[in-house]
Amino acid sequence: MTQVRWIPLGGQVTRQWPRLAAVALLDLVIGVLALAWPGATVLVLALILGAILLVSGLTSIAFGVRLRSAGFGGGWPIGLGAITAIAGIVCLFRPGSGVAAIALVAALWFLLSGATDLARAFSVPDSRLWWGFLGVLSVIAGIVLLVDLGAAILTIAIVVGVSFLLRGVTEMSIALQLRRLQRSARV
Repeated sequence: MTQVRWIPLGGQVTRQWPRLAAVALLDLVIGVLALAWPGATVLVLALILGAILLVSGLTSIAFGVRLRSAGFGGGWPIGLGAITAIAGIVCLFRPGSGVAAIALVAALWFLLSGATDLARAFSVPDSRLWWGFLGVLSVIAGIVLLVDLGAAILTIAIVVGVSFLLRGVTEMSIALQLRRLQRSARV
C-alpha cells in the first residue's frame, strides 16, 4: 500500500491566496464576457492567433538564417517561416480570415476526434456503445461546424467562456482554501 506523505504548506504559499483570488476573478470576468459577446471573443482569438503565427514565422526565419550562415542549409525553416508570418499578418489585418481558420480547425478536430472515437468503439468491446455515441456526436458536430460558420463561432466562444469560468471557480476554491489554511495557522 502506498503511503501519502503530507508536506506542510508554509506561510509563503498560503500568503499567495489574494493573488490567486484576483486571477480567479479575472478568469471569471473573461468567461462571462466570452459568453456574453461570442463574436468579439472569436475575433480576439483570431488576433491572438495572428500574433502567435507572426512571432512563430519570424522565429523560424531567424532560425533558418542562422542554420544557413552555419552552412546547414536552412531553406525549409525560412520558407515555412515566411508562410507562417504571412498567415499571421493576414490574421492580424483581416481577422475574419483568422476566425474562419479557427472555425475550420475546430470542425476538423471534431471530425478527427469522432473518427477516433468510432474506431475505439470497434476495438473496445466493454464501452462500445459509449465510444460509438461520442464518435457519432463528434462527427455530427464537425459537419455542423463545417456547414454553419455562425455555429462554429458560437461553439468556440462557448468553449472558451466555459473553460475560463471553470478555471476561475477552481482557482477561487484553491484561493479560499489557502486563506483558510493561513488563518488556521495563525490561531
